Amino acid sequence: MPDLARLPRSEAWEYALAVQEPKLTVDPGESFVLETNDAFNGTIQSGADHFSPGHLGPVWENRKINPTAGPVHVRGAEPGDALVIEIEDIEPVGRGFIATEENRGPLVGHLRHPEAQQTFTRMVDFEAGPSGTTSDGTAHIEGGLSWGLAPMVGCIGVAPLRPEQGNDTATMQCRYGGNLDVTDFRKGHKLIVPVAHAGGLLYAGDVHASQATEFSGTPIETAANIRLKCQVLKAHEVPFVRVETPVELIQIASQRPWDDAVRQAYLWMMDWLVDEHKMPEQDTVLHFNANPGVRVRVYCTSIDAKTRGSVGVSFPKEFLA
Repeated sequence: MPDLARLPRSEAWEYALAVQEPKLTVDPGESFVLETNDAFNGTIQSGADHFSPGHLGPVWENRKINPTAGPVHVRGAEPGDALVIEIEDIEPVGRGFIATEENRGPLVGHLRHPEAQQTFTRMVDFEAGPSGTTSDGTAHIEGGLSWGLAPMVGCIGVAPLRPEQGNDTATMQCRYGGNLDVTDFRKGHKLIVPVAHAGGLLYAGDVHASQATEFSGTPIETAANIRLKCQVLKAHEVPFVRVETPVELIQIASQRPWDDAVRQAYLWMMDWLVDEHKMPEQDTVLHFNANPGVRVRVYCTSIDAKTRGSVGVSFPKEFLA
């Protein structure tokens, strides 16, 4: 593969999906690489380092977490368009970690499992997989656990229309993307997001080498190299982030309470099927009621005063006309 345009890790320290001068400009269809840092800026280096105010210091106090690489200007993208972001590859770099967080998650106030409620950290080593890279490798967790890597991009999106309403990489969860922690933001999948500013102004970071639902702390946080390619859909509005995989359409939603988020994801999925795929309205109801391939996905259960988590509704492409 020829040398690709890239943003180096040394420049990947953006904590807001802001409207600013782009650091990289690419053409539609051009592959490029974003080198990203881990969510805590390299402050977790051993099992003795914890996800706590005492250890993280200014990182915690100033919420300087999830640094991203960007912005990337995609030529031809204009307000009112949609940006299709294809994730071509994600390679975790160095070592990763899993860290539980103080006083957060379902265990808070629970009377059992006191050891699980302690704040602890486990470092993670990466073993390359069949591709010869960590894109499809194995995670070896301190203490003996091991499972396959499934890298995904935790924070990705474009500069929102009204940044003053929130665009930081910790709490932004809106139609333009942000810190949604959706496990389907992974290799081989395409994200579709609305464009609010010329060039889109794309950011990405906070890679997770693998993630369940962030039950009581972090997934496997890691630095990474992300290879992306973008296309522009002219005059194409989308209500919130969408994902297209080789076999499914997935409509994302993020709001509280979660039953409202699921309802909204279903309604946006119905719009997608009826408006773009010309599915009869009653057929969508039949699918949503009875097709076992239609599923609700809960991606991130880690919420606080400023975040809402994320859900999705997926629809099998085999049933599209």
